[in-house]
Amino acid sequence: MNKYFVLYSCCIPVKGAARSTICDLQRSSFIFIPNEFYNLLKKNKLKIRYEEINKKEFKFKKLTEDIVAAEYGFYCDNPDEFPQIENSFEVPNIITNIVIDIGKSKTFDFGKLVLKLNDVTCFLAYIRLFDESDIINKMSFISEYFNNSTIRNIQFEIINNKKSNISQEGLLSINAKHPRVKKIIVRNNTINAINKFNNFECIFLKASIDSTSDCGCGLISPYNFSPNYSMFFESLKFNNCLNKKIAIDINGYIKNCPYHSKNYTHIDEIDSLKDFIANNTQFRSLWNITKDQIEVCKDCEFRYICQDCRVFTKESENLYSKPKHCKYNPYEAIWAK
Repeated sequence: MNKYFVLYSCCIPVKGAARSTICDLQRSSFIFIPNEFYNLLKKNKLKIRYEEINKKEFKFKKLTEDIVAAEYGFYCDNPDEFPQIENSFEVPNIITNIVIDIGKSKTFDFGKLVLKLNDVTCFLAYIRLFDESDIINKMSFISEYFNNSTIRNIQFEIINNKKSNISQEGLLSINAKHPRVKKIIVRNNTINAINKFNNFECIFLKASIDSTSDCGCGLISPYNFSPNYSMFFESLKFNNCLNKKIAIDINGYIKNCPYHSKNYTHIDEIDSLKDFIANNTQFRSLWNITKDQIEVCKDCEFRYICQDCRVFTKESENLYSKPKHCKYNPYEAIWAK
């Protein structure tokens, strides 16, 4: 019989106040374990002798067998041959993603913005359209700007579909013409529906929002958990919502998030986003607020797979307050209704 029980290197235990999880970052899943078993794993450097497991007084034999059956762990002779994953997070991009709000009137030079995004090697653009007129042509026109850019993933959110009555066929035509468009969300719709195609997703939602409301932003739910390498290791070192993110609000002002009250300057007033980021320590400071620093979150077993929100918090004046839309109590392991 093999001598040790060990976890697969992609399966990482996380301790919470009432219980712990093992997050499988390869299969994007997780399981629950008691804190006592977590403590045992940590005490033994994530390896347990099989002879210990086989003892009568060992109360976690069935649990270890279940973990092996679920392929979160295995038995081996030489556990040192299976090192843990290095918990680093590094990306070469100065900015990875941008949120752009666009209204009825032109408030900034879109072409120059794209050139500035190239300078910081941004690869994802999330564009919220608040003007519903001629929406299909508008999305196509905007997408053209990104043809020779560093942006590889374009996502649109159409805020008000009350009058435009956008069809799924119309959305598919945008993806067919502009393959970089990976997702389109249509709000204020008559139905809720998610339709997935090859490298493209159409989402229709009944709920509507405006440029200042918090509907849907910072919503904490198990359905939104992301137990993957990128989310987990970024959450360990940085803020998983604001790190390397920039937003341009509906008036053309630079923010950390479209919903932040704080704006820094108008995008047309700067020549280089690269210089702006390098010289603005206040803007970058929010990138470094980790889940381990946030009240309540720091005691939660989901903290490294759960999207944070620093705008809508329980205490608006407390930078380290729990997200407002989180209904989970990690001290009792209960989701409030």
